[in-house]
Amino acid sequence: MIKYVELLYNTTVLLKKTFGYKISIKKNEQEVKIPTFFVSVTPLTTDPYLRYNEKLVNISITFTDKVVTEEQLLDMQDQLNELFDIYLDIGSRKLVFGKKKFNKADDFVTLILTLNYLDDKTTIPDQEKYTKLMEELIYKDGDK
Repeated sequence: MIKYVELLYNTTVLLKKTFGYKISIKKNEQEVKIPTFFVSVTPLTTDPYLRYNEKLVNISITFTDKVVTEEQLLDMQDQLNELFDIYLDIGSRKLVFGKKKFNKADDFVTLILTLNYLDDKTTIPDQEKYTKLMEELIYKDGDK
């Protein structure tokens, strides 16, 4: 099972390792004085099935600095596009991006990554366990 905090953590680790800038996962309540990334994870939908959940999640990455030029924002957009090319590593899994969307406004550039993935359930309902047991009993009884 992939937890939402793992999506947040792996995204921030990748940004920190690549750029070395400050990374915030809280709302900005003060003036930005150094290059900063703001990262958030927004679960959109979860469709439950018997053995897994189908999840749709947005990861939002916003970059700004005290003073930025149009060139810096475009350059950062190119770097983010390359860094988050096809997938995000989460443990042994690679979650493929469904969409990548950039927004640029004022002194900010924002990348929104959409992930649509299947996630294992941690528990299987008791009813399913009993069904499997009955299948085994029927199978063994049929061998006679």
